[in-house]
Amino acid sequence: MKPEDWVKVLYTYGPFALLVFFMVCGEARARSAVRDTGVNKKLSIPIYAANWVVIFTLMAFALSAWYRLTFDSEFTIRGSLQNLQGAEMITSNDHNLFLSRRYGPGGHFDYELRVITQKHLQDGDEVPFELDLSTPESENIKNYTLPIRADFYSGTFTLSYDRQRGKLMLHEGGRDEELPPGMINAGRHDDAPGSLFTWKVEAQELAQEPVPFKDRLEAPDPIIRRQARQDLAQQHQQQWQFIDSALANPKASYRVKLGVISALSSNKCSDLNNLSPSALMSVIQASADRDPSLRELARGCLVAQASPAVDSALDSALRSSARNAQNTGELARTRMEVLYALGIAADKRYGSRQAQDWGEFDRAVEEFRKAWGLRQLAAVSDKVVFGKALYGWGLALHDRSWIERDIAHQRKPEYVRAAQDKFSEFLNEVQNSGNAGGYPYPVHLKRAEAYVEKPVPQSLQLAE
Repeated sequence: MKPEDWVKVLYTYGPFALLVFFMVCGEARARSAVRDTGVNKKLSIPIYAANWVVIFTLMAFALSAWYRLTFDSEFTIRGSLQNLQGAEMITSNDHNLFLSRRYGPGGHFDYELRVITQKHLQDGDEVPFELDLSTPESENIKNYTLPIRADFYSGTFTLSYDRQRGKLMLHEGGRDEELPPGMINAGRHDDAPGSLFTWKVEAQELAQEPVPFKDRLEAPDPIIRRQARQDLAQQHQQQWQFIDSALANPKASYRVKLGVISALSSNKCSDLNNLSPSALMSVIQASADRDPSLRELARGCLVAQASPAVDSALDSALRSSARNAQNTGELARTRMEVLYALGIAADKRYGSRQAQDWGEFDRAVEEFRKAWGLRQLAAVSDKVVFGKALYGWGLALHDRSWIERDIAHQRKPEYVRAAQDKFSEFLNEVQNSGNAGGYPYPVHLKRAEAYVEKPVPQSLQLAE
C-alpha cells in the first residue's frame, strides 16, 4: 500500500487499522531485523519485543471495543407520545423512563420517550406513567402503564391521545390498541379492527385548528406561552377581537394579560389607540401592577404610543385610584413618562421652525410642568425619577435659545440663562432627594452638569 492509503485507512479505522499495521508491517520488519546478522541484536531484539507489546495492547483495546459495541450494557426502547396541547403533560416516577418535549405549531407538542435499562426487558413488563390533563380549574390525571413487547427493541412505538374520545392509543407494528387508564396487565396485544382508519383519524386530528390562544397563554409550559405570544403578535389583526376582549375582561388571568400586552408590545403597540376604552384602561392599570414584568410592558406600550388620549385616560385613572397609594404612585410614574414623551415630541415639532409649530414650545413646557407636578403622588423612593421632567424642560429651553437666534445668529442671553437655571434646578432636585443614586438616567446628570458649566449644544451630546 502507498503511504497515502495507510493514512486514509488509519483515519477511518483508527486503532483497529493500527493493529493490522503492526501485525503485518511492523512485525515483519522487526523479525527481519532480528534475523539480519548485520543488525545489532541489542537494538533489534528490544524493537521486536516492543512491537509485540504494542500488538497485544491494541488487540486488548480492539477486543474491549468490540465487546462494548456488540454487547451493549444499556438497552433502549424508543417511542413517542403525540397530539398533546395546552397544559397537558406526561410525568413518571420510573427512573428508567426519559421524556423530551418537542414543540410543534399552533400550541401542539409531542413527547419523545426513551426507556433505558441495564437489562433486556421481557414481554409483560410495564413502565408506569401519568397523563396530566388538568386545567387551572380542574384536576384530571390518568394513570397508565406502557406494556413492553420484544419487538419494541427492533423498532419504535407511538402513543397518541384521542382528545375527542378521551382515549390513549398505542400504535406499533401496523396495529392499534387502546391503553385504558389504570390497567394492570397490558401484555395482551389484540389487533384493533379498522386500525388503519383509526390511524388516519389520528393523523387528521394532528392537523386540527391551533389551540385557543387563551389556553396557550395560560399553559404552565413557558415555551408554549412564549410561542403563543409570538403567534398572537403575528396574527394581531386577525385576533384583534380576542386581544381587545381579553384586556377588557376584568376577570382575565395575569398570564393572559401579560401575553396580550406582550404581543402588542412586539408590534411597538401600534394598535394601542384602536383598543376600546375599557381595554385601554386595562393596559393603564397594568402599568401600575405589582408585577414588574407586566408593569414595564404596559408602561412601555403607553409611552411608545403617547397621545393626549392616553394622557387623558391616565388622568382619569389617577383620579379614581386615590384610595390605593401604591397604585397611585405607579400610575403617576407612568403618566410622568407619557407626559415626558409628549413634551419631547412637541419640542421636536417646535424645532421644525415651521410657522404653524411656533406654539409647540409652550405646549412642550406645559407637558414638562405637569409631569414635574406629579412627583407629589409618587412614593418617597421614586420622587427622584420625576426629575426627568426638569431635564426635558431644560432641553426645551435650550432649543428655544438656539432656534430663536437673532439675524446675527447669536442666542439671547436670557434664553441661555433660563436653560442653565432649569438644568441647575434639575441637578439640585436629584442631589437633594436623598436618593441621588436612584436616578435611572446618569447621562442626564452628566449632560446637565456640562451645560451648566458651558451652555453649548455639544454639552448635551455627551456620550453615555
